[in-house]
Amino acid sequence: MNNMENYIKEIESGQFNYELIEMVIHSLNVHAHKYKKEKKHNRERACYEKKEFIMESLLEPIEIHRIKEKKYLVFKGENHRYHEPFESFEMEDIIFFQENLETKRLTKFPFDGKRVVGTLPEELCDKFYDILTKKQYNFAPLI
Repeated sequence: MNNMENYIKEIESGQFNYELIEMVIHSLNVHAHKYKKEKKHNRERACYEKKEFIMESLLEPIEIHRIKEKKYLVFKGENHRYHEPFESFEMEDIIFFQENLETKRLTKFPFDGKRVVGTLPEELCDKFYDILTKKQYNFAPLI
């Protein structure tokens, strides 16, 4: 397990790995939930958009989950699976995913993998996102 000092070094050096990516995704999700409770919907949406961009850029879509008649694209990290609502995608992407990925009907979101402990400050998540969008990183999976 990484510590905050290592996460900071990895982000500042642009050396990405699955553990860092999963910590950033987790942290953005925590920040989004906080903004939702505070009714700061623009900040909430910004966190979700960054999280979705990170998943789409660095993780592999593996299947579709249908939960209560709503569809989600599932991305696989090293330790977790992440869900993104289908309505986030363009129609041509939705068609592609439906033709190429298995759809599983579920009654609730599955939770598996290692528990993520801690949260990165939003400023570090933003720095990670900025480095990713500028393509100034190296992705070194820990597999």
